[in-house]
Amino acid sequence: MKFLKKYIFLLLLICYQPIKSEITLFDSGLFKALTSHVYLKATFNQQTLSQGILRQVDGKIFASREGKFRIEYLEPLNEVFISKGNQLIKYDPLLEQLEIFPASYLLSQTIVNLISLDLYSLEKHFLIISCNETTTKSSCKIIPRNKESFIKSAEIYLQKNLLNKIIFIDNFEQQVIISFKDLSHNFLEDAIFEFEAPIGTDVIYHSKDLQ
Repeated sequence: MKFLKKYIFLLLLICYQPIKSEITLFDSGLFKALTSHVYLKATFNQQTLSQGILRQVDGKIFASREGKFRIEYLEPLNEVFISKGNQLIKYDPLLEQLEIFPASYLLSQTIVNLISLDLYSLEKHFLIISCNETTTKSSCKIIPRNKESFIKSAEIYLQKNLLNKIIFIDNFEQQVIISFKDLSHNFLEDAIFEFEAPIGTDVIYHSKDLQ
């Protein structure tokens, strides 16, 4: 009987050991490596799979961990996205149209935050679900803390501590795969994050505060 009581006590002790309920980005070697460089320049290929239809486009990206980035899509889109942290602008040369979005759009609608925000800011907006890390490759699956985010979930892949790929699912169940190459972490001039629309461009403000 004493043996049985002791066994039950040990079993309860094991079962009620404190469990770490949340893995923070600070615990992840992937995110420490991802945010260890201030600047990033790369080319990329973006594949979007929606309802069995695959669309592809190439582009260039320039980013700073100060919350700045510039994305240039090549043919056939030719669109340009630029943010200096306080707003996002989108230029469509085909429509001759410039759209200006508030900063809140950046945090809930774009995945580029993973490249342009520092570790402390990322921790405020994303929660790690799982990670797999080896000496040469690592990956983490995350979800946004904001339930109203356009991004449903995302996976980040690093190879030899360099950004290799980002895969995310949006609220329309579209899968987007962004593969990076020709990465550089050299200094970037602030001028790269400036944009002046051609004369005659229609400007659309998505918030009265931006006007």
